[in-house]
Amino acid sequence: MALPAIPAATGSQPDTSSWRLGAAAPWLWAFGSLVWYASSAYLTLPLLGVLPAPFLLQPLVWGSAVLGGALLAARLAFGRWLPASWPGLALALFGLTLAGLLEASLHDWAVARLGVFGWDMVGPTAGLFAVVVGSAAAGFGVLVAPRRATLPPLLMAVGGALLTGIVVAVNMPGLGDGIDPESFVPALLVATCGAYALVVAFISVLVTVRRELSDDTTTPT
Repeated sequence: MALPAIPAATGSQPDTSSWRLGAAAPWLWAFGSLVWYASSAYLTLPLLGVLPAPFLLQPLVWGSAVLGGALLAARLAFGRWLPASWPGLALALFGLTLAGLLEASLHDWAVARLGVFGWDMVGPTAGLFAVVVGSAAAGFGVLVAPRRATLPPLLMAVGGALLTGIVVAVNMPGLGDGIDPESFVPALLVATCGAYALVVAFISVLVTVRRELSDDTTTPT
């Protein structure tokens, strides 16, 4: 996977005093985004009874709302709109699509095998799509964050990778008995989600390091 282009540094040291909420702005931005992440999950749940292919589309609608809320929270925290670059949008859209495919696949698998879909029947894997949505939003946040503000979304991206790794590890013992044909697609999507979260975390670390180091070492012309 090609790494997304890293926004070029503009200026030298960012003046955090120009941020509406000062040096606390990055953390307040992260807190507001987390609150909206949880709130919008409940707000979009009724769509499961309205949308066609609801388990596929609900994560996409929810994730899009999360991204929009993150940009709005940034506007309130920093006093300006952050540019939503195409690499960040592409990275996030891929993750949201993956989350929708996973949730739809788990639903179809559970109905075919158990006759009904229940989160308690699927186990922690049922919540993996939500972690992927969070990873997508965190990666987007790192790519749009101003310098000196990338640490909060970076921590979320790394946390998402850890949580995803735990869910993937929980599913590993079942591989010893082989994968049933009807379980192949969900298993493949779970593995892809794990890889995606790792890639997001790696890109987030790379972008953060390069952005902060360029801020420290670039001499204004």
